[in-house]
Formats: sequence, structure tokens, C-alpha cells
Amino acid sequence: MTWLQSFLTAFLAVATVIYAGRAVVLHRAANPAWTRWAWVAVLFAVALVVNVVALVLSA
Repeated sequence: MTWLQSFLTAFLAVATVIYAGRAVVLHRAANPAWTRWAWVAVLFAVALVVNVVALVLSA
């Protein structure tokens, strides 16, 4: 695993947590609809999973 792959994995993990946390806060503030924060969190989570799978397969 290169430093770039390590950085990308860490970045995606942190970004997913931040966006998911913000989406939960907005959802609890009586906003039942999915916000842009939630959609971005989902996109980051999918990218994180794809990145981890690629790392496992390349090992």
C-alpha cells in the first residue's frame, strides 16, 4: 500500500464520518428528508468501500 492509498483511505473515512454526522444532526432537527450532506456521506462511503476492496485485491 502506497502513501497515496493510505492517505485516500484515511481521507475517505474521515469525510464519511463528518458528512454522516452532519446528516444525522440535520435529520434530528426535524428535517425528515435526506439532505445533501447525507447523499455526500453515502458517496464517500461507497468510495471508501471501493478503495478498501481495491487495496485488498491488490495485496
